[in-house]
Amino acid sequence: MTTSRIDDLHVIVPAGGAGTRLWPLSPAGSPKFLHDLTGSGRSLLQATVDRLAPLSAGVVVVTGERHAAAVRAQLPGLAADDVLAEPSPRDSM
Repeated sequence: MTTSRIDDLHVIVPAGGAGTRLWPLSPAGSPKFLHDLTGSGRSLLQATVDRLAPLSAGVVVVTGERHAAAVRAQLPGLAADDVLAEPSPRDSM
């Protein structure tokens, strides 16, 4: 199957959550989206962006302030403005 880029598509990736269902593997300081749960060598977040980036004009990740540095470290190709950090958890994205 061949897919092509959609030039006016901008993707928002929500990357958050408390990680309570995967505790102790995924404590609050290291949520599941930062882990390689599939054995692919890429975290869930990295794999998601890997799949979406070729299809869209841009990817923005929305995460909590607590995880913004880890998101930036895992996705060094994203511009600083493409990682939005929610200052406190409000379930609002």
